[in-house]
Amino acid sequence: MNDQEKRTSEYRRIISEAVSLRKESGKTMQNIADEMGIKQPNLFRLESMTHEVKVGTLLAYLDAIDCTLEIVPRSKKKLPKIEKYGDLDGMSAKQLLRIMVYYFNNVGRDGLEIVPDDTET
Repeated sequence: MNDQEKRTSEYRRIISEAVSLRKESGKTMQNIADEMGIKQPNLFRLESMTHEVKVGTLLAYLDAIDCTLEIVPRSKKKLPKIEKYGDLDGMSAKQLLRIMVYYFNNVGRDGLEIVPDDTET
């Protein structure tokens, strides 16, 4: 499997898992589309995986289904501790995406995992 096929496979796994979590939550596609401020046909394209979406759109979708994207190392590579970045809650989206991209590039796509957001707001 080449790199593009691996990326596509991982993308499909992430979206499939997110859709399953949306269905488990009892939220309809229309509920999620309304919460995201998009039209339901656009959400259908995201969930049916006919088009790859931008990271920001994926994060908005995950937020709407009360989930978050967590980065988990798949190898024993020595990586900088995330604590060195300080309080992630106060971090801008751009800064957080830079950290995610670093881990994504250095750990690989298998290191990304979607988990329900259990934090109380």
